[in-house]
Amino acid sequence: MNRYRGELLIVTSTVAWGLSYLWLKVALRTLDTFNLVALRFSIACLVTALVFSRHARRIGRAELVYGSCLGGLLFCSASLLATGVARTSISNAGFLIGSMVLFVAVMDTLASRRRPRAGLVVAVPLAMTGIAILTLRGELSLNPGDLYCLGATIALAVHVMAAGRAGRRADAIGASIVQFAVTGSLAWLAATLRGGAVLVPSGNALYAVLALGVVATAVAFVCQVVGQKHVSPTRTAFIFTLEPIFATLFAWLFMRERITWHVFVGGGMLLAAVYISELGATAKRDTPFIPQEEPA
Repeated sequence: MNRYRGELLIVTSTVAWGLSYLWLKVALRTLDTFNLVALRFSIACLVTALVFSRHARRIGRAELVYGSCLGGLLFCSASLLATGVARTSISNAGFLIGSMVLFVAVMDTLASRRRPRAGLVVAVPLAMTGIAILTLRGELSLNPGDLYCLGATIALAVHVMAAGRAGRRADAIGASIVQFAVTGSLAWLAATLRGGAVLVPSGNALYAVLALGVVATAVAFVCQVVGQKHVSPTRTAFIFTLEPIFATLFAWLFMRERITWHVFVGGGMLLAAVYISELGATAKRDTPFIPQEEPA
């Protein structure tokens, strides 16, 4: 394994997360939000535990504690994202979730009480303008789906901050297996309280759920964990910014989703803000050790 192969693995993860928005759209046509989250992360937990069986057998108190905390945050993020994707366009959801890197940079600066970098000072107002162009319509009305996606982005940023700290105190893979299990369990509980849960979906929803659980969560996680051992955190963050571009491209190719000027201008400003925010970032910064999806 070298740096180039590591980057290829991270790009593979990013492509999988870009595709995940399509699979979410398909699955949500027939499945309840919590039911979808429950199936996705239960499958991801099973696959990851089988692939990393040695880590699964070594799960201890630290992994249980940190994994449970991360699982709660991931449940919030994944549920908000699924709810948002059902109510907005794939391109909007992709760009809003892609701005998570910027939220992490802001939270990290506030938590460490450091003076913000010059790039961050420029990036924040640029990102806010981009989000406004991307989400506001007509008489400055906000699409509820965009609002859910924005909430998912903030929850995911908190999750990434917590994951960076947990990674220094527990086995990252073991904690991730626990967090997938906790996320799935909370979602099963929510789905049951909401009026029942479907264990085996039918038709296209079944294939979409399998793709989300195996490809967009378990495989993407494995690729990221292995790839990040050979790629700097800053370069990894830059590769992650390709996710909304892949999401928009796949939405146009497979869902015939119309790409408006709001997507080009607002999404472009968000991407520019993310890149600018990374200027001057150190390679020692905390980085996520679990997939961004995704909740996606």
